[in-house]
Amino acid sequence: MAISTSLRKKIIFIAVFILLLLIPYFVLNKESKTLDNKTRHDLPGQFIKFSDGYGHFELSGPGKGSLVILTHGITTHYFLWDDLSQSLLVERI
Repeated sequence: MAISTSLRKKIIFIAVFILLLLIPYFVLNKESKTLDNKTRHDLPGQFIKFSDGYGHFELSGPGKGSLVILTHGITTHYFLWDDLSQSLLVERI
């Protein structure tokens, strides 16, 4: 079954459109920096060196507050917890 010229043009147009939509993500993605020592120094939080890489952590909130550990998986980013961590800082009555 042959694809008509009209359908082929529509498929190419949609593919090009999707690629154009993805360009800003790859160009402006701030989570894709190379983590060298300078980049680590400029980022919030602290890093700890392990035998097979680095761990990134951030301590925030009142010193006398309860300890809450938020962790993310390999396929998610650090900023995943931004909104939740801010809401945990709200003083409870």
